Amino acid sequence: MVWVVREGPVYQGMNSLIAIQGWLYSGMASGLGDVAGGDARAVFAAMAAAILFGAVHAMMPGHGKTVLVSYHLGQPGRLREGIANGAIVTLTHVGLAVVLVLAGFAVISRAFAQGGRTPQFELASGAMVGLIGASTLALDQGRSPQA
Repeated sequence: MVWVVREGPVYQGMNSLIAIQGWLYSGMASGLGDVAGGDARAVFAAMAAAILFGAVHAMMPGHGKTVLVSYHLGQPGRLREGIANGAIVTLTHVGLAVVLVLAGFAVISRAFAQGGRTPQFELASGAMVGLIGASTLALDQGRSPQA
């Protein structure tokens, strides 16, 4: 049985973060016409809102925070290592988001141009799955079985 807490400071904090995220999202969505028109103030405001949206998004569950904290609690470490690990997680998360947006743009533009099929994306995703599987298998070959 899974217990869900629907009261208390954590629940209220999460609801506040979700409300802030919704407010930012609706504000950004309503201003996209001005951004597309090239209005410099709208572009600057959209970028500032996107940074704030990302900061609020990072405070939501996930994003490797628990894994990083667990790792650093179990290791003797220095502040520099913690900052480096946080930067790596941040850069990979943001980098992956940029890659996904660009890939999504490519897929959508190809889907409309080719009647819904995207063979290049299918080939690339299949190759990535194969590479991930091969690298996992290669890493596992060097380990001894756990008792």
